[in-house]
Amino acid sequence: MPHSTDSDRPATLESETRLRIDSEICPRGAPVPLSVPLMIDAGACWRKARTTRLSVEGVRLNRDNAIAEGTAVEIYFELPTGVGVEAVGTLRHDGSGTVIMFRDLGAAELAVRAFCRARRRHLRAVG
Repeated sequence: MPHSTDSDRPATLESETRLRIDSEICPRGAPVPLSVPLMIDAGACWRKARTTRLSVEGVRLNRDNAIAEGTAVEIYFELPTGVGVEAVGTLRHDGSGTVIMFRDLGAAELAVRAFCRARRRHLRAVG
Protein backbone atom coordinates (compact mmCIF):
# COMPACT_ATOMS: atom_id res chain seq x y z
CA MET A 1 0.00 0.00 0.00
CA PRO A 2 1.56 3.35 -0.99
CA HIS A 3 2.17 5.87 1.73
CA SER A 4 2.09 9.63 1.45
CA THR A 5 5.29 11.59 1.41
CA ASP A 6 5.88 15.13 2.57
CA SER A 7 5.65 16.30 -1.04
CA ASP A 8 2.15 14.75 -1.30
CA ARG A 9 0.96 16.35 1.91
CA PRO A 10 0.40 20.01 0.84
CA ALA A 11 -1.78 19.02 -2.12
CA THR A 12 -3.79 16.69 0.11
CA LEU A 13 -4.23 19.36 2.77
CA GLU A 14 -5.25 21.91 0.14
CA SER A 15 -7.81 19.48 -1.31
CA GLU A 16 -9.16 18.66 2.16
CA THR A 17 -9.41 22.37 3.00
CA ARG A 18 -11.21 23.13 -0.27
CA LEU A 19 -13.65 20.27 0.33
CA ARG A 20 -14.27 21.47 3.90
CA ILE A 21 -14.92 25.03 2.69
CA ASP A 22 -17.20 23.80 -0.08
CA SER A 23 -19.02 21.49 2.35
CA GLU A 24 -19.67 24.44 4.66
CA ILE A 25 -21.11 26.37 1.71
CA CYS A 26 -23.09 23.30 0.60
CA PRO A 27 -24.07 21.56 3.85
CA ARG A 28 -26.63 19.08 2.42
CA GLY A 29 -23.94 17.01 0.76
CA ALA A 30 -20.34 17.26 -0.18
CA PRO A 31 -19.98 18.93 -3.56
CA VAL A 32 -18.61 16.88 -6.41
CA PRO A 33 -16.17 17.85 -9.16
CA LEU A 34 -17.88 18.98 -12.35
CA SER A 35 -16.34 20.92 -15.21
CA VAL A 36 -18.95 22.00 -17.77
CA PRO A 37 -19.80 25.31 -19.47
CA LEU A 38 -22.41 27.44 -17.73
CA MET A 39 -24.39 30.51 -18.83
CA ILE A 40 -25.31 33.21 -16.30
CA ASP A 41 -28.16 35.65 -16.90
CA ALA A 42 -27.89 38.52 -14.43
CA GLY A 43 -30.69 40.55 -16.00
CA ALA A 44 -28.55 43.40 -17.29
CA CYS A 45 -25.83 41.12 -18.68
CA TRP A 46 -24.90 37.57 -19.70
CA ARG A 47 -21.70 35.83 -18.70
CA LYS A 48 -20.10 32.52 -19.62
CA ALA A 49 -18.25 30.52 -16.99
CA ARG A 50 -17.21 26.96 -16.23
CA THR A 51 -18.26 24.95 -13.21
CA THR A 52 -15.73 23.33 -10.90
CA ARG A 53 -17.94 21.80 -8.19
CA LEU A 54 -21.65 21.04 -7.85
CA SER A 55 -24.05 20.14 -5.04
CA VAL A 56 -27.79 20.48 -4.56
CA GLU A 57 -27.05 23.71 -2.69
CA GLY A 58 -25.05 25.47 -5.38
CA VAL A 59 -22.33 25.52 -7.99
CA ARG A 60 -18.75 26.83 -7.78
CA LEU A 61 -17.33 28.59 -10.83
CA ASN A 62 -13.78 28.55 -12.18
CA ARG A 63 -13.24 32.30 -11.92
CA ASP A 64 -14.62 35.49 -10.47
CA ASN A 65 -17.25 37.18 -12.56
CA ALA A 66 -17.83 40.91 -12.82
CA ILE A 67 -21.29 40.50 -11.32
CA ALA A 68 -22.02 42.08 -7.95
CA GLU A 69 -22.25 39.99 -4.79
CA GLY A 70 -25.85 39.11 -3.94
CA THR A 71 -27.13 39.48 -7.51
CA ALA A 72 -30.05 37.20 -8.36
CA VAL A 73 -29.14 35.17 -11.44
CA GLU A 74 -30.60 32.54 -13.71
CA ILE A 75 -28.19 29.89 -14.91
CA TYR A 76 -28.12 27.07 -17.43
CA PHE A 77 -25.72 24.15 -17.74
CA GLU A 78 -25.88 20.52 -18.77
CA LEU A 79 -24.93 17.56 -16.63
CA PRO A 80 -22.73 14.89 -18.26
CA THR A 81 -25.85 12.70 -18.21
CA GLY A 82 -27.40 15.03 -20.81
CA VAL A 83 -29.91 16.67 -18.44
CA GLY A 84 -30.16 20.43 -18.84
CA VAL A 85 -30.25 22.36 -15.56
CA GLU A 86 -32.02 25.70 -15.39
CA ALA A 87 -31.86 27.28 -11.94
CA VAL A 88 -32.33 30.51 -10.07
CA GLY A 89 -29.70 31.50 -7.55
CA THR A 90 -27.77 34.19 -5.76
CA LEU A 91 -24.18 34.99 -6.68
CA ARG A 92 -21.58 35.03 -3.88
CA HIS A 93 -17.88 35.76 -3.88
CA ASP A 94 -15.58 34.11 -1.36
CA GLY A 95 -11.84 33.72 -1.01
CA SER A 96 -11.84 30.90 -3.57
CA GLY A 97 -13.90 32.49 -6.33
CA THR A 98 -17.57 32.66 -7.21
CA VAL A 99 -20.40 30.47 -5.95
CA ILE A 100 -24.01 30.52 -7.08
CA MET A 101 -26.27 29.37 -4.27
CA PHE A 102 -29.43 27.81 -5.67
CA ARG A 103 -32.77 29.29 -4.61
CA ASP A 104 -34.76 27.17 -7.05
CA LEU A 105 -33.56 24.16 -8.99
CA GLY A 106 -37.04 23.40 -10.23
CA ALA A 107 -37.52 20.12 -12.04
CA ALA A 108 -33.73 19.60 -12.26
CA GLU A 109 -33.31 19.04 -8.51
CA LEU A 110 -33.78 15.28 -8.75
CA ALA A 111 -31.29 15.03 -11.62
CA VAL A 112 -28.71 17.08 -9.70
CA ARG A 113 -29.21 14.97 -6.56
CA ALA A 114 -28.86 11.74 -8.54
CA PHE A 115 -25.77 12.99 -10.38
CA CYS A 116 -24.05 14.13 -7.16
CA ARG A 117 -24.88 10.87 -5.39
CA ALA A 118 -23.54 8.80 -8.32
CA ARG A 119 -20.38 10.93 -8.59
CA ARG A 120 -19.68 10.60 -4.85
CA ARG A 121 -20.08 6.80 -5.08
CA HIS A 122 -17.73 6.73 -8.08
CA LEU A 123 -15.12 8.87 -6.30
CA ARG A 124 -15.24 6.61 -3.22
CA ALA A 125 -14.88 3.51 -5.42
CA VAL A 126 -11.80 4.79 -7.25
CA GLY A 127 -10.26 6.07 -4.02
